Parts: sequence; structure tokens; C-alpha cells
Amino acid sequence: MTHWNLVEQWLDEDDMCEFAEIVKTALEKQIAKKPALEGNIIYDTWICQCCNKRYEVDYDNYEHCPNCGQKLDWLEREGEECE
Repeated sequence: MTHWNLVEQWLDEDDMCEFAEIVKTALEKQIAKKPALEGNIIYDTWICQCCNKRYEVDYDNYEHCPNCGQKLDWLEREGEECE
């Protein structure tokens, strides 16, 4: 079975499956995940749960991971509020 896309090209089932997987991955990254926190006594590093990239807590404060685009949840975490 083939399908028509917006630029008038034919897509086969494999192309449609690949496209669906890309869309699914993009949508899943919009569900916010709490970053893991790491450090001695105080947290000095946060880690993206999706790609495991590390960032400094005081300097790298993002709504989305700059490496993979995962949305980040900075709400209260175990009684502590992250910045």
C-alpha cells in the first residue's frame, strides 16, 4: 500500500512506519521528565534522562535539553525545588 504526502511523493509502508516512529519520538520528548541530579552535598550537575548528557546546575538551566530536545520538569523534587 502506498500513501500520498504533502509534496506529492509516494511513500511505501516502510517509509510510513519510519515517519510514524519519528513522530512518536518527537511527541514523547514533549512529556516533561525530571532531570537526575548529581553532586557532593549540594547538587552541581543535572543529567538528561533521555540522552544522559550532563550540565551544570547553576549555569545550564533549560526548558528542553539542548542535546536531544527532551522537555525538562524542574518542579519540586523530593521536597527540594530545583532552579
